[in-house]
Order: sequence, then C-alpha cells, then structure tokens
Amino acid sequence: MPAPKVTFLVPCFNYGRFLKDSVGSILGQTFTDFEILILDDHSNDETEQIARGYTDPRIKYFRHEVNLGYVKNMNFGILRCRGEFIWSISADDSLNDPGCVARAINIFDRHPSIGFILSPVDELGGNNGRLAHGDFGAQDICFGRCELSRKLTGNNLINGPGVVAKRMLYEKMGPIPEDLFFVTDWYQWFNFSLDSEAYYTSRPLAKYRVHGASLTATLPGEAKLIEILALMLWMLGKCPDDHYIQKEAARHVAAYLRPLFQSWLWKNLEVKDAYKVFAGIREKVSGLERRPFRHRIALESGLQMVALQYFRELCMRGKFSSAVRSLRLYFELKASLRGSLKPLRRSLVLH
Repeated sequence: MPAPKVTFLVPCFNYGRFLKDSVGSILGQTFTDFEILILDDHSNDETEQIARGYTDPRIKYFRHEVNLGYVKNMNFGILRCRGEFIWSISADDSLNDPGCVARAINIFDRHPSIGFILSPVDELGGNNGRLAHGDFGAQDICFGRCELSRKLTGNNLINGPGVVAKRMLYEKMGPIPEDLFFVTDWYQWFNFSLDSEAYYTSRPLAKYRVHGASLTATLPGEAKLIEILALMLWMLGKCPDDHYIQKEAARHVAAYLRPLFQSWLWKNLEVKDAYKVFAGIREKVSGLERRPFRHRIALESGLQMVALQYFRELCMRGKFSSAVRSLRLYFELKASLRGSLKPLRRSLVLH
C-alpha cells in the first residue's frame, strides 16, 4: 500500500464525545490522500466503540493497554506515521473547513524550502471566534530559518492544531522528552524553527476547543511554571551563539522565577526546600540538552535572586533564623558564580 501524502495523528484520552467531529472534519476534506491514526491512551469512555466503528481503510486505531500519558502516546504515533507531512489534531479539536488540507499542500508545493506551516485557529465550544493565540495578523508571512525561534523565546505563540510539518522535522528532532507535558508543542515548534523555514497562512486551518477538561487546563499552575523555566534554560544551551535568544531566554528565566517565589512564600516554603525544586528543574533540563554549563549559570543566578528575596521577606515577617539561612545560601551562590559569570557577561543578561 503506497504511503499517503499526509498522516493525521489524533491522540485521544476520554474524548469519545468529541471524536466523531474531529475525525469527520478530516474525512470531509476535498484532498483525500491521507491516513488517520487514532491514538487511544486507554480511554474508559466510548472512544473504543466509536473508533472501531469506522470502516474507512485510511483510519488505523491503536489502543494502549495502560495509560501512557500524552507524550509517550504522541511518540508512539509519530513512529508509525508514513505520510510526507504530519498533522496532529487532538480528538477534541477539528479542521476548520473542507479545503484545509488542499490549501496546506498547495503552500508546500509553492514554497518547497519551508519545513512547516502555521495558522491562526478558530474557537470551538466558546465564543466561536478567532483565538488571539496563534494569530500573527491578516497577511501571510514566510519566516526564515531561526527567525521564528526568536519570536518563540519566552512565549509559545503557535496554536498546535494549526501546524502541519514535514515528517523529516520530527525525525531530526527525535522523540519528545517524556518528562515534559505543558510545553511539548512549544518544544517542537522551537526545534522546527531552528532547522527550517516556516510559512504563516492567515486563513485558519483548524479549530481549537476551549473547555476545562483539556489536558493543559488541568495542569497545576506551579507545574506549568517549572516546565516553562526548564524550557527557557534548555534554549540557553540549544542556541549558544544566538545573542538575542541568549538575552531573551535569560531574561525570562528571572521573570518566571518571580511567580514561583510568590507561590513558595505563600506556602511558607523554606529556602532549602525551594532549592530541591531547582535541583529538579536542573535534572529536567539536563535530559533535554548536553550543555549544562549555561543552564547552571542561569539557574543558580536565579536561585541567588530568590534567596535574597527570601531574606528580605523573612526579615519583614520576623522569621530571623530562616532569614539567616537564606542569606547564607545567597552568599554561597554569589561566591560560586563570581568566577563562572565573567566569560558570559556579554552574552547573558541575568538580573
């Protein structure tokens, strides 16, 4: 059986109530050279019954015996893609109109140097309007290699269902790190934009469902901040020669530390306990990139800042013994970083 032009990945966990609409939006396309991989992550709703009811040979259904989690499920699906292009549409999202795939293929044909396409998305389940997230404006834009990655430093500006990419970009990136969750899309788009040109089409390709049961909506706020912080540190190591990315990623490290600091103060977390959280972030980052030096500089400089903030706040609260410990940690970090920061002062802005 010849390989299809496009592979649709449809990850699903207890989204059976949305699955028909999602798959139906793909089957209703005017461009028909595609396959659909439904990736059922051990759902306990009607997902299996609905998926097994399809008779279209272009649809393949995979059900895991145990719940793998979103990232492992996606990595499983990516390895089984046969299409030249990969388009991930979660079971609660859908394509925007019957001409979406034809338009995307036409863009790839007209711009053979691009590696992926991005578009704005319309909202499902809410006001049904255009979502600001993923909207780069009313004009089409062709981004050069690394140009989009600079825009992605600090904020994920791309909405996942509106992205279709060449399979070779996924192959070059390798498996998505399994200890990520909230920033998985962000991690992918940043990798893609480092390796290829991208094309923004102002006409929406997909619809994104806004509801409280979505995967990212259920992740606790502090866990999101820790993942974003880890991603910023990974960017520092991934792009050592890009001054703009170095500056912006380091600046955002400090910015994302502030709400964590406030959260820890609210919990009356001791500095030594906060340090354990940082150690966990450092371990997460080391799994993404083999250049730990810049990560250590940024992370420990940020921890130095937090230790000083702890000292001031604890003094105001009258907790002087804890304040002394935080001040001791501050000076220890200051001493350890004094020599390390000298060669990086021009490329890193750490305040």
